[in-house]
Amino acid sequence: MLEPDEVKVSCPVLRGLGAGNSPRPPDTSGIFFGCAVAAYLNVWHREYMSNIILETERLKLEMIGEDRFDDLYKLLSNEKVHKYFPKALNEIESKDFYEKILSKYKTDGYCFWAVIRKNDNEFLGICGIVNQNIDGQVESEIGYRLLDSFWCNGYGTEAAKGCIDYAKNKLSKKSVISLIRSINTPSIRVAEKNGFHFEKETIFHELPHRVYRLKLT
Repeated sequence: MLEPDEVKVSCPVLRGLGAGNSPRPPDTSGIFFGCAVAAYLNVWHREYMSNIILETERLKLEMIGEDRFDDLYKLLSNEKVHKYFPKALNEIESKDFYEKILSKYKTDGYCFWAVIRKNDNEFLGICGIVNQNIDGQVESEIGYRLLDSFWCNGYGTEAAKGCIDYAKNKLSKKSVISLIRSINTPSIRVAEKNGFHFEKETIFHELPHRVYRLKLT
């Protein structure tokens, strides 16, 4: 990432504004000042703003960077979170999971995103849109996993609703699904709150799942 001082060094007008130097007013009439500021703002926007995919009232969903891997591993290795999954993941499996997310970013343009609470930048879990092959048909699943310490606060419903709106307004999806095991009543409640309706039974990852669908058109 380009730091502010790197921009200053590259611009004779801003060079005198570095740490340890006495600040002097730049010559704002010069083209160098405008170019340097524009370059810095462009880099800042690319590095910080472009990672944010969507925002809700309390949350922001952003691409999962390498700096979030420890948070992701803490989530994926949590036994409570994976009560209705085949198993919690170890570190190697979590790295493989993360690599698949990065691959999906490149091929599909979306996958799981980090769920971040706005007021304190706390990592709550992941939520996103994941393409799945269900009975020979490619479907877009709204999926999420939240750390158990943040359950029962409506974050799952809110994050999923943000992804639903994104799928409709940004991706022009005609419908989205949720894959839920019949014993996972909390996730069934979240799906129903967001307007999903039971459609059929299927086998997913060698386990019976219910397919819930929400039509967007």
